[in-house]
Formats: sequence, C-alpha cells, structure tokens
Amino acid sequence: IKIKKIYKALNNRYGIGLEFQVTNDSAKTADGSYSIIAVSNIKAHTQEEKRFLMSSALLNGKQIKNRPANVKAGKSYAGALDWVALQNKYFSLSVKPYQNVANLTVSQEYHDSNPNICMELQAENFSLAPGEKISHQFILYSGPLDYDLMSAFQAGIEQSIDY
Repeated sequence: IKIKKIYKALNNRYGIGLEFQVTNDSAKTADGSYSIIAVSNIKAHTQEEKRFLMSSALLNGKQIKNRPANVKAGKSYAGALDWVALQNKYFSLSVKPYQNVANLTVSQEYHDSNPNICMELQAENFSLAPGEKISHQFILYSGPLDYDLMSAFQAGIEQSIDY
C-alpha cells in the first residue's frame, strides 16, 4: 500500500487543505482504515479560560458541544459529520472532512496539568483492488474565532463560534 499526503496552503494563513491518498500497489486486495488525530494544546489557566475550552461538532445536522470534564473517558459519535472544532474563547482548531467518517471520538488529555481536548476522526474501512486508489480531502483551520476568516473557507466551520 502506498500512502501520500498532500498539503496545500488555502486562501489565508490559517487554513490548510489536506488530501490523503491510498493506492494499492500490490497484486492482492488490500483492506484498511486510518485516523486523523488532533490535540488543541490550548492553555486554560483561569476559571474563565477553562469555561470556554470545548469541542464542538456538527453531526447529523445537530451541533454537539463537550467540555473537557464531559469527555474524560472519551465520547464516540457516528453519523454524518460536517465539521469538528477544538476551541477556547479566542482560537479554534477545526477539521472539515469532505467524505464520510466512520467515527468521531472526543477525549480529554492533560499537558502540564492543563486540560486539553483531543479529537480523532476514523475513516470508514476500505477495500482496494490491485491498482485501485482512494482520495480523501479535508480542510484544517487553526486560527482565531473570526467569522469572516472562517466563513471564507465555505466549509461551515464558522458555525462553531459560540457567541
């Protein structure tokens, strides 16, 4: 199996386009899956900062929000995922998949005693015949919670802003 990741700078300094290609270059059928994992590493020192630290996702047309304390053991979701974001009061790390994902897991991680939120997007299982290739596309946004900047990607990630 050959895996190729292509990164492209998008329309402002906060966005990256990711294309993930998997090619079966063997003589046999190949089965597989993969995950994309992101940790915010957003610092939350004060109670006010901790109050705004959360994950947000648009799943099956409904927005789901989680605070770190709600996902200590991890929470998994299945369904139609439009986007997922890890954020605090000012910044967001957002991922927009352009194909179905099998599962979204949100969990709590600690770094220097600060609670962080981790997200894992697990791709649907695939089976590739010899010579067959799949290509999955994502937008990654890491920047300020700014409606104009986020909506410029036309990916719906600006909906994660909690006014």
